[in-house]
Amino acid sequence: MSGQNGNDARALKAQGDRQRSLGREATKANDKGGDQGPPLARARSTDRPKEHTRATVPRLALTVGEACESLGIGHDAWLDYVAPHVRMVRIGRKKIIASTELQRYLDEQAETTLGRRR
Repeated sequence: MSGQNGNDARALKAQGDRQRSLGREATKANDKGGDQGPPLARARSTDRPKEHTRATVPRLALTVGEACESLGIGHDAWLDYVAPHVRMVRIGRKKIIASTELQRYLDEQAETTLGRRR
């Protein structure tokens, strides 16, 4: 009987392996846009009707992270070189910097670098 039980266990394992394999294939087909069944849950957001898009509101201020990205520098460089020279607004724990303040800083630094001072 132990031989029969061993064969049954191997057959069940093989069946489970095939089912897992089929599940992966179905997922790949859905990712490629194949019609192998209903779309995956993450694709359902496209089923909603699109709302009327409004014009984007211009940003007057940036967070420190956004300011770093817009200047192309890291946070350490921000702390060492920029933060001491710009005014920031604190809203709770968040600090924001006016885009005009960043432009002023860049204009001042460009003049200093070129050796011209007003």
